[in-house]
Amino acid sequence: MAVEEPVKAVVELGSFSILNPKPPGGKVAVDGDFSYDSGNAATGAKLFKAKCASCHTIKEGGPNMQGPNLHGIMGQVAGKRPGQKYTKGMKTSGITWDNETMFNWLSNPKSVIKGTNMAFVGFKKPTDSADVIAFLNKNQ
Repeated sequence: MAVEEPVKAVVELGSFSILNPKPPGGKVAVDGDFSYDSGNAATGAKLFKAKCASCHTIKEGGPNMQGPNLHGIMGQVAGKRPGQKYTKGMKTSGITWDNETMFNWLSNPKSVIKGTNMAFVGFKKPTDSADVIAFLNKNQ
């Protein structure tokens, strides 16, 4: 009996792909009715305050901190915010922050961009990622 090699997931981001043995959050098993577009912005605001606000601001015109100000980030190209230092991987990723890409990022940042400086390891619950996405979309 032949043993099959495990198939590695391919994460497609912008114009390139990353071969990755550990799929990002977008590939985690979720309920059939789950959608990363179905988050709750009020819950996302609480999660942002608890998990993101130590490194990021969200107020329009707010300062960059360890990470960039995230006001209006949805629809923007990654690694291009003025006044912020980014890793080479982030600057050259070609990622545009849409709901799906942000979901993958919030679920497992290091699987989306190798070498990221972001210390956050990702939300365990898909609904938490979706809630933060709803909050980010509200702050455009």
